[in-house]
Amino acid sequence: MRETRAGMADVAIETVVRMLRDAYGDGWSFEIVDHKLNGADVEVIGEVTAKGTSVRQSGKAGGGNGATLGERLEVAANDSLRNCAMVLLDSPAAEAPRPAPALVAPASTAPAAEPAVEVRAP
Repeated sequence: MRETRAGMADVAIETVVRMLRDAYGDGWSFEIVDHKLNGADVEVIGEVTAKGTSVRQSGKAGGGNGATLGERLEVAANDSLRNCAMVLLDSPAAEAPRPAPALVAPASTAPAAEPAVEVRAP
């Protein structure tokens, strides 16, 4: 059973990455497109792209607990990735099964010792 939006708010980032890999294999990416500082608070805008679909969501981190700027940026980026994943994994595109990679046999003119080539669908 897949986690839903309501169930992902406190999910560890490693679990979020595993869920994205389970749904999209290596066919997804995350990019930080903007960040803002508001006093001690940090906001990050991130974008996840998978199967031709892009989702942008913000993530925030407060300046309390003596966290460094780098630590707050990491927390906000993880929050952004988690929020993007919630939207993307709730989309109908995530429901479609990912096609299995096809193996292509070596060409008849190739030496027999060459391994098969893995071809991935875009």
